Order: sequence, then structure tokens, then C-alpha cells
Amino acid sequence: MMSRDLLRIRVEDVMSKVEWTVRPNDPISEALGKMKKHKVLELPVVEGDRLKGYIKMRSLAKRRKIPLNAVTRSFMVSPPRAKPKDRINQTVEKLITRDYGSMPVTVNSVLKGVISRRDIIKGMMRDPSMDSIPVESIMNFAPLTLDYSESVFNAISKMEMTGESSAAVLDEKGRFQGEVLSTTLATMKELPPVRQQKGSIGQKVTRNREVGSMASMPKTLQRRSSVKEAGSLMIESNSPVIYIVDGDEIAGSVSEVDIMELILREDRRTGPLIQIAGMEESRLMDASDLNDIIKRYIAKIDKVSSVNAVTVRIKQHHYTSDEDKYTVNVKVTMPEGIVVREGYDYDLGFSLESALSSVEKHVKKTKDKRVR
Repeated sequence: MMSRDLLRIRVEDVMSKVEWTVRPNDPISEALGKMKKHKVLELPVVEGDRLKGYIKMRSLAKRRKIPLNAVTRSFMVSPPRAKPKDRINQTVEKLITRDYGSMPVTVNSVLKGVISRRDIIKGMMRDPSMDSIPVESIMNFAPLTLDYSESVFNAISKMEMTGESSAAVLDEKGRFQGEVLSTTLATMKELPPVRQQKGSIGQKVTRNREVGSMASMPKTLQRRSSVKEAGSLMIESNSPVIYIVDGDEIAGSVSEVDIMELILREDRRTGPLIQIAGMEESRLMDASDLNDIIKRYIAKIDKVSSVNAVTVRIKQHHYTSDEDKYTVNVKVTMPEGIVVREGYDYDLGFSLESALSSVEKHVKKTKDKRVR
């Protein structure tokens, strides 16, 4: 059981100082340079000491072309904000549901600091209850995996779709061969898919390497490990994901969100946690409609098995025609495990319903087998 003391933590107890910022009229190239140099995915935009917005790498990644002489204000988004006296559970919910890695801490629009997922996990690791919670009770039993021989570009597509920052690499026998990070694969995305072979005319050499050639073996834990061990290793290795192994096989993974959700589980007020990520800023009004669809299917699935959390990730495919298509990835977490399904259609709502319907059918089918 998690200590109730964790719910008494306030933002000011764990927040960090603001180290890097940009101004609204700075060139976007300067913002990108700072993000790359300091290995951050979000950057506050300030004018004097007042917060004007945020530069978010995921928002920039969705753009097809970015003129590097454009100014930062053209690309900044409006982030959720925290106040120094806010309880930590309020901040955790905003970070997870709005899909941010950090949030600005402000008082009357004056930037006082930044609170990140890592700051919160550091604060949680001080609590002795983290030693007694087994990592198996919070881990994802179905982490994103890639085949060793899979192409880098295919791996990039999968990771962009799921929103995962890390993926496990498996060989042909399903044995764990290491992990690849989205930041590592992104360097390949910037290169052309082929290059001319030196000393030849017309011959080409592919840059589309096997993803296994870019994998590295991280430190891992076992099912019997504690959440304290997972969080501490996450901080030590500066990694967003820790893999759990059984021998040479992958058993699951623990992410920053998995650890932070402990606070929300202790403080759940109404129903399961619902997360929607990948919506473009112009379509945020659709979130309430999607939320209604999710709640309708949760009610159906709850009759068979209780739902702890639903994570929805949306990928919009732009075409030359007026219509776009959507791929919707749905992850439903229940006491018995995790079910992941996808839907694909021109209509965003129908894509979501298709994926949730597949989850519902799977849960019912699984229950019928258990009854028999």
C-alpha cells in the first residue's frame, strides 16, 4: 500500500529551477539547438520573467517543414500550468492526461520553476512505501517490441504511432536483445533513405538499417524487484523505461507514467484514468466526443472485467486530398492484464469505436474461455 504522505507533497517540494528558455522572437533554430544540446523535449518561452508558451518537440515533429528562420512564437503551444502550492496528485493528472513531460510552475504568469515527471519520481522514491510495492503490480505486460531484423524506418513509424520513447528488441526466438530509443532512431529519419555508393555511378546503398544494429543492452530488473529499485534505476540511467526480464525473455516494462499512476490509483475519485494523446491542437474540441465514446465502452467492458486505465493514441495521416485518415491505438489496462488494439478509418470517432469494440470482444471471449 502506498503511503498517504505522498499525496501531501506539494509542487514546490519537488520542482526544479528554470535552466533554459527562449524568447518569442528568437529563431526556432535556437530553440531546437537548446533542446538538442540539453536533451530536453520541452522548453519554456518567456518574455522577461513571464511565461508566454512552450516549445514542445512532439508538436514540432508533426510538422512537415519548419523554416529555421521562423520565430519561436509561431510554434509555441499553451501548456498546462502548476502553482507552487498545488498538491502533487493534481500535477500528475495534468502531466499524464495532457501528455507532457514537464509543466511550468507560475504565479500570476511569472515563471517560478518547472516540474517534470522525473522530479515527481525523485520525490516518490523518498517515500519508504516504494520499497514494499512489487514492480510486477504496476508493470506493462505488453511493452512495444521490435524484431531485430526490422527496418529502422518501420520501427520509427511504430514508435511514433504508439508514442513510446523506447522499444524492446527481440531476436527470432523472442529473446531480449536490448532497447532502442526514439531519439536514437530520429537521427536516421533525418537522412535520405539511400546514398550513392562511393566510386560508383547509379548504384545506391540503403541507409535503412536493421533496428537491431542500433540497440543497446540496458540495466534490467526482475519481477520480484520493487518500485523503489525501478524508480532509482530510471533516475540513475536517465531512462524513461525500465525493462523487466525473466532470464533472456522480456516480461514487461515500467515507465515514468506507470510509477506516477500509483498516486492517481491512491487518489481515484471517479472511474478509471483516461488518457488521449496525439490530437492536434486544432482538434482538441473533439476530445469531449472521444471521451464519451471511451466511457460508453468502459461501461460495457466493466460488466466483464474492471477497467483501471484507458490510453488512446491518435496518428493522423495527411494526404493530398481533403480527407485524412486516422490510426487509433487503444490500450486498456485491467487486473487480468493489458489489451491493445487498433482502428483505422477516415472518421476519427469510428476508428476509436472500431479499436474499443475489438477490445470488448477480446475481453468477452477470454472470459468465456475461463468459464469453460
